[in-house]
Amino acid sequence: MSIFQALLLGFFGWLMNSHVLLGHWGFQIFRRPLIAGMICGLVMGDVTKGIMVGAVLQAMYIGTMNVGGIASMPPIDISQWFAIPLALLQGGDAEVAIALAVPFSFLAQMLQVLLMNVNQIILHKADDLIAKGKLKQAYWTHFAVPTVLNLVINMSIITILCLIGSAAIDVIVSAVPASIMGILGVFTKIIPLLGFAILLNSLLKNNSQLIFFVLGFALLKVVGLNVITITIIGGAIAYVIFMIQGKAGENA
Repeated sequence: MSIFQALLLGFFGWLMNSHVLLGHWGFQIFRRPLIAGMICGLVMGDVTKGIMVGAVLQAMYIGTMNVGGIASMPPIDISQWFAIPLALLQGGDAEVAIALAVPFSFLAQMLQVLLMNVNQIILHKADDLIAKGKLKQAYWTHFAVPTVLNLVINMSIITILCLIGSAAIDVIVSAVPASIMGILGVFTKIIPLLGFAILLNSLLKNNSQLIFFVLGFALLKVVGLNVITITIIGGAIAYVIFMIQGKAGENA
């Protein structure tokens, strides 16, 4: 991996995890592993495999949410930006990306808590400027300082780990026994189920609604329909149920 590629990944790793693009709405979209996989694929020259690896990580985290500042799973917002390109260097194996991204996510979570505490100091400084009537300075203190701080930290971490990892990953992967890589391969297929389980747990109001999930699985694996067709069928069923419930409510 070249220095330019590492710097580019570091920059995009910061940009996609900031509020610069479309504010908080853009932050919630662009930081997803699927987006990271596409961009990493563009930088590394293999968009297809980048999206495939990103899709596996996305499936793991598809049902995650933050409740009261506590994440249901450790975030990979930073680690995915070096895990995916390094996995692409190894042929695009998703288990390599998981082996790199998930362990670092615990360190990233502690770093995030540290940055939040530092941001509190900056916010108090902005409050003082507002009390003095210096609204323009308060705005830039509140917005610019945390943004630059995140840029320096996130870009440095991703760039350095990309450069160091590209040299060390060959040694690490070759040193890992084939049995361990096989186990990681199995977990690569199981862990996405956890992501969908978390998502279903938040969406389903009662266990009887699982029948729709079973129906979709049967249409995919037994009947052999593609995902787009199943999505259209699911949308039609949802619309019919909505209309029935609406009429029932009117009659009541």
